[in-house]
Amino acid sequence: MSRPVKTKGIFISNQFIHEKYPDSTDKRKKYEPNELTYSKSREICIIPSCVLFEAIRRILDGKKADRDKIEQRLFNTNGVLEEIL
Repeated sequence: MSRPVKTKGIFISNQFIHEKYPDSTDKRKKYEPNELTYSKSREICIIPSCVLFEAIRRILDGKKADRDKIEQRLFNTNGVLEEIL
């Protein structure tokens, strides 16, 4: 018999899309207190789009991505993920 697999909720947000990036990075990472409370209580990882943009930029610049570390970071984050790599 196989072990049950625990699932993880992930929400990717793209707020402030009409504001210049990367100047709007700080705004893109801020959420209302009730949104943060909800994501933590439901074990949801919020990934702002700018965090994805930065990860891609770093990979294109030559940084090696470690899938296991990325998965653990996503799995262990309840609330806003500040950095993937």
